[in-house]
Formats: sequence, C-alpha cells, structure tokens
Amino acid sequence: MNLNQITLPSINIPASRKFYLKLGFTLIVDSEHYLRFWCEEGDATFSLHLKEALAYKNSSIIYFECENVVNKYQELLSLGIVFF
Repeated sequence: MNLNQITLPSINIPASRKFYLKLGFTLIVDSEHYLRFWCEEGDATFSLHLKEALAYKNSSIIYFECENVVNKYQELLSLGIVFF
C-alpha cells in the first residue's frame, strides 16, 4: 500500500500557493479552494484545502527533509522565508 497524499487546511490559498512554490514544490492542481503539490524528491504529494478562519484548527505537523539542512536554510533565507 502507498500513501497517496496528505491534505492540510489553509485559511489563505493565494499565500499558501506562493509559499510552497517558493519552497520549490511543483503545483499540480490549482483552484480557489484547493492546491496540490508534487515533491520532486521522493515523488510524494500533499494538498491544501481552504478553511474558514473561524473554523480553522490545525495541530498537524509536516516534515520535509533535505540532504544539507544548513544550505537549505541559507537558500530559504535568501528567498525571503522567515523562520520563527
């Protein structure tokens, strides 16, 4: 058996689209309420589904991995990604 995808909630589809494209994922489904991305390394997919802000409750954690986390961190900083 293979995991098809994980779907997470999003309260802002346009901002989510921009963020995950900036991270380097490939957008394979794009609508006003749903996005699906392909992870080239590992061939996995994940999606985001629009949720109303008042109904938004999310305790999900998603992990991405890479070969060199220090280089990836520097690359993401140069793209304007802010880490908290």
